[in-house]
Amino acid sequence: EPPFISVMTMYPGANAADIEINVTKLIEDRLASVDKLKEITSASYDNMSVVSLEFQWEANLDEAVSDVRNSLDWVLSALPDEVERPNVFKFNTSMMPIMFYSVTADKSYSGLERIMDQKVVNALNRIDGIGSVSIVGAPQRVVYIDLNQTKMDAYHCRQFSR
Repeated sequence: EPPFISVMTMYPGANAADIEINVTKLIEDRLASVDKLKEITSASYDNMSVVSLEFQWEANLDEAVSDVRNSLDWVLSALPDEVERPNVFKFNTSMMPIMFYSVTADKSYSGLERIMDQKVVNALNRIDGIGSVSIVGAPQRVVYIDLNQTKMDAYHCRQFSR
């Protein structure tokens, strides 16, 4: 098996530039000292950081995964509070994606994730031989509330006062 490990970290709502500075760089710096590491590369996207580690061929990947997890424990407190715990993936050839789909919509873009989950992901997951199906980069529902300060004051809602 190829000696690769990936670390995927989700930071919902953050743009790629923020993730690069506040997540990816910190993780890269910490993992750079892991034993038998040959090369480290990374990519920062909106909502997600991916750090890829290539090890020397003689490296024991089970030990490497343990070292990576231990190193990540040291950096967790430095990451922003909204960052989800990093996921560590030991690469093997059976996990290689064989197909990528990109989906977009002219109408009902906000409902696209629900449609994809119910109509596509569930159907594909029921097929024998499908390892996993995932949705990445789907729009997240956001509810904005505009408060009228005058009305809030009239109802004596001081905790919302400026």
